[in-house]
Parts: sequence; structure tokens; C-alpha cells
Amino acid sequence: MLIGELTIKFPPVCKEHTSLEQLYSLLTGTPERLVVVIDGDAHRVPIGVITERSICEQIIGRRRDPRDLSAANVLDCDIIKVETGRDIRDVPRVFGTQKPVIVVDSDRRFKGIVDTTSIAVNGDLRSADFLPADHAVVAGAHPIMGLA
Repeated sequence: MLIGELTIKFPPVCKEHTSLEQLYSLLTGTPERLVVVIDGDAHRVPIGVITERSICEQIIGRRRDPRDLSAANVLDCDIIKVETGRDIRDVPRVFGTQKPVIVVDSDRRFKGIVDTTSIAVNGDLRSADFLPADHAVVAGAHPIMGLA
């Protein structure tokens, strides 16, 4: 089974300069509460993800003023990138990970997010149940690496 067969296309995306207010709107628009940060519209290379947890880490944990924050300040760079054409069995780090698994094409352009619920930890593969195009799926919490 190829990675691309486990991918949910078109989860919410933003760029580094996106305001916290806009991010909140994107986050509340998807049940999984995840936004992928890309480098720009031309190349669409994913550089991290943003969750409610990563925002709270900056505002509450590091006592930062939310009016001064943008996507670049709250993004989490601890992600796994895999190419669409790779066989899932060739990418063992995807199994049981708590990190978001971002799918890219051969030019590193963002294509989607692996639905980790479609991958059993023991290596038994199941087909992904695809959600509408505006949804994203990510497993569990992960460390925060927001920019200072």
C-alpha cells in the first residue's frame, strides 16, 4: 500500500505570517484542530503544524502576548515527511508515531496528511476512510518547537 493511498487531501494550510486570529478560525473549522504551515504559495513546502496545544504553550506556558504572535511563533516543527509514492512498509517510522505525518510529492510540495488511524501499530494495514477535503487527521500530542 502506498503512502498516497492513506492520505487525506487538502487539510487547512497557512503561511508563517498568518495572524493568531486567522489561525484560530482555521483551527475551529476542522474537528482535528490542526493547520499545516507551508513556506509559501509557490513551492508549498510544509515547515510545521499548529494545534491549539502549540498556541497555548506559547501564550500560557511561555507567557507571550497573543497580540504579538503569528504562525511562525506557534508552529511545531516536529513532523515526519514522507513521499506519496513510497510503500508504507518502507517507512517504518510512520507506525505508531505521535508526530504528524505530512505527505509531500517528489518536489517536497505539500499533498496531505496520513490518516494514522488507517495504520495499525502491528503492521496490519487497513484502508483509510477518507474525510471531506477540508479535514485533517493527526495522532496525539507532540513536543512544541515554537519560534522565539
